Amino acid sequence: MSASAADGQSSPQAMGDMLRRLRTARRLSLRDLGEAVGLSVGYLSKIERSLVEPSVPVLRRLAAEFGIEWIDFYQAPAEMGQLVRKADRPLMVPAAGQRHYAITRTPGSDVEIGVVEYEPGASVGDDRYTHGDVHEVLLILDGELEFTLAGVTHLMAAGDSIEFRSSVPHAVRNASERTAEALWVSNPPAGTATRHRGGDATET
Repeated sequence: MSASAADGQSSPQAMGDMLRRLRTARRLSLRDLGEAVGLSVGYLSKIERSLVEPSVPVLRRLAAEFGIEWIDFYQAPAEMGQLVRKADRPLMVPAAGQRHYAITRTPGSDVEIGVVEYEPGASVGDDRYTHGDVHEVLLILDGELEFTLAGVTHLMAAGDSIEFRSSVPHAVRNASERTAEALWVSNPPAGTATRHRGGDATET
């Protein structure tokens, strides 16, 4: 469920409007954009008409095409120096079994930081999943997660961290029976030069 942009979160309407503005400013047709990012004309049209809310992988592809960060599709959580309480973090795009929260403000950040909550059984990525080539850090805040990097699986608990390049295949899975929470850091922001392969190349 998405709150309105007035509540500090981008609505599907605001997201669709932004995509339309970006596309028309570049004088691209829906077909042109679809061919560039590997998405169907019908699906892009549904985004612009607020009939669907795109997933993070889709937003990454669109952001890379327009030279922005994928979280630019969402309102910034705060101006520099303004305190944001945990309960007020902007909830970004919902995904199956996951809740993504923005920590860094955009645009203008040279680092992307977010918190993701993973419900039991939730997973992201596979043995081919990569996105761009940026420096990423994963820190477990609560619970346990299985993190697979280059075919090697690590069981990570609260306080454990790992750093890697996003160009190395990786995956995350919550195999436990309780919700896990993780902090993700990308430098530069992962949305600036994303090219997807493998398990994230879907439209939902």
